[in-house]
This record gives sequence, C-alpha cells and structure tokens, in this order.
Amino acid sequence: MDETPWFRTGRLAWAASETARDEQIDNARQLEGMTITRVRYFTLDYGQLDRAGLSNGPRIVANKDEWENPSWQFDEFESVDFYIEIETANQRAFTIGWDPPSSTEGLWMREGTTDGEPFTPVAVWDVSHHGHWSNLVGDVVTSVAPRYRRWDQPAGFACDLVMIASGNQALVVFLGGVGENLEMAPAVNNLLTISAGTRAPEWLDL
Repeated sequence: MDETPWFRTGRLAWAASETARDEQIDNARQLEGMTITRVRYFTLDYGQLDRAGLSNGPRIVANKDEWENPSWQFDEFESVDFYIEIETANQRAFTIGWDPPSSTEGLWMREGTTDGEPFTPVAVWDVSHHGHWSNLVGDVVTSVAPRYRRWDQPAGFACDLVMIASGNQALVVFLGGVGENLEMAPAVNNLLTISAGTRAPEWLDL
C-alpha cells in the first residue's frame, strides 16, 4: 500500500494553472479500474471527547453500542470531519480530505493514506459494509470525477466535490456540514457523502 503522506504537502485542493488542475484530476483518477475493498471514515471521536485519559492517535471504533448510532450517519447523507480513506484489492490507497479555510480552501483526493496525522481525539470507522460506500465495495470503479471551479485570489482552480461511480452505483463527496436542523449545510471544513439518487442541496449546484 502506498503510504505517501500527500495530505501534509498543503494546497492539495487548489491548482494555480489548468495543467496543475489536470495533474490533480489524473492523480484522483488512478482509482479507476480498481476494486474497492475497504473504506474508513476519520471523524472527531465524539465517544471520547468528554472522557479523561485520552490517548494520542486514532481509535478504531469497534463497540457495538456506538455502531447502533454512528456519529457520521444521517437520514440522507453521511458526514465526515476529516478524511475518507479508500483501500483497493491491489494494496493501494486513496484519501479524500479538505484544506483549511483560507485563500486555497477546498476538497482534495490523492493516492496515499493519512498515516501519521496527529489528530486527537479521532475515531476511525470502517464503513466498508455500512452506509453509502457498501454499494461500491467489491466492485470495479468505473469513474472518478473531481469538480474544479475558477478561483480569483490567488488565481487558479479549487475543487469542491468528487463523484465516484462503480457500475450503476455512484457517490458524491463534497464540502459541506450539518445544519441546525440536521440538514446538509454549506461548510468548507467538513465532508458530506450522498448517493447519486439523493437530491443534492441547491447550493451545491450540481
């Protein structure tokens, strides 16, 4: 598995030129033709935030009680605080994340893992057989389509969503958060996932 820490290099969601944008798109499209075997969500460890003696590093969620009401699961969408990590049958990995709010904020997708990221506390949920991603696990990815928009200051392009398809199934991962009424809301420091059959919010402008 490729463990290159792409997430540390910065400005992954932003491209200064069409050439740089196309290179980033090509990097994400390396997932095409591969079979997804595992997907993990890296979220805030809500189950541990109020407890003393937190350990450094991620905690793998295995408790059945936690799985009865996952922090990331909502009626029509799934919410991820930090990263989505995808593993394939040929031992490669891809990560979807976001750059901090700034002049180069946005969503990014790169080959590599998040190993070594010092989040505390962070919970890791294996959603391979839960929620939206279970429809893609075990199938060959047929399409990966990041969307980049023009950015004015600094001039360039910023990514705000990526669509991943496998056969007749497809998911959209995009920048967004959870609103006061548990609805999808605009945000730049969180990821939302919906199935292609779910009605996207108007502000997403699909």
